[in-house]
Amino acid sequence: MALNILIIGDPVPELKPGKETTLALINEAQTRGYHIDYCTAAELCLQNGQVLGLVRHMRLTGNFDDYFDLGDEEIKNLARYDMILLRSNPDGYKRMNTFYILDALADKVFISNDPRGIREMHGKFFISNFPDFIIPYSICEHPAHFEAFLNKHNDVIVKPVNGFGGKGIVRIKEKPADIEARFNELYAAYDNEPFIVQQFIPDAVKGDKRIIMFDGKPVCSLLRVPKDADSLANVTQGATVEATSLTPREEMLCEELGGILQDYGMFFVGVDMLGDYLTELNVISVGTVVPANALYGIKLEETYWDMLENRYKIWKADHA
Repeated sequence: MALNILIIGDPVPELKPGKETTLALINEAQTRGYHIDYCTAAELCLQNGQVLGLVRHMRLTGNFDDYFDLGDEEIKNLARYDMILLRSNPDGYKRMNTFYILDALADKVFISNDPRGIREMHGKFFISNFPDFIIPYSICEHPAHFEAFLNKHNDVIVKPVNGFGGKGIVRIKEKPADIEARFNELYAAYDNEPFIVQQFIPDAVKGDKRIIMFDGKPVCSLLRVPKDADSLANVTQGATVEATSLTPREEMLCEELGGILQDYGMFFVGVDMLGDYLTELNVISVGTVVPANALYGIKLEETYWDMLENRYKIWKADHA
């Protein structure tokens, strides 16, 4: 199948060869003979109902020192592509306008993950739909709610609602003497946005589990283990990965999630578990494919494109 594909991602010089899931997906697409163009979210434009992009043809060279060739910049109508992949980092939630711009392509181009689904399925808010699987938490932006939660749970984890990669996460082991001052400090650090206060789970020191799901089905899981008790279980923060498998409880959760993810157009999702608890659904630019490949000696990018091609055929038949 010859496909004309646009990747909307982070600036190319920021991509790390040998580490980035985006590059692994592009390399496999290139192997399959797909035409790959690339642009950033900032290079999109909504003009008189048409979505335009300042794009460049992209080819990976396989050379880590000079790993990509980019063609000349060209303004293209995005409706001409067969498929668009959204691969900007999860702070894309702060660029919600991107998803509104792409609404103009609804039913014209297959987009993964679906921007409408991303808007409705915020990974830290949406987990409230699974009360049997989540850790006690509070999403707040007023010190009274912060204090009420700390009165019940002294040892907590605090993190920005739009954060990713372990950035901005802090642990509060006992109730601060000045609740309002501590709240204001955190609120300012998180750009005056709501933040999550979550009961600390002792199993956190054992690491958290990332379940990779393609098209509503779990295809791989790995345990991200922090380097010490005071570190985070994020690969970008120095955590290591270990092989693992799904528990019956996790299989039950994935079964419950599968159809919902498909309904929302969420093809590539990372489900994060801490002990027995669901902590987050990652629906924007999900990673961990490269470490999973290295851990298990597999090529998840091949599975990804096999399954995405099938989903695209279904979409195309529905939009004929």
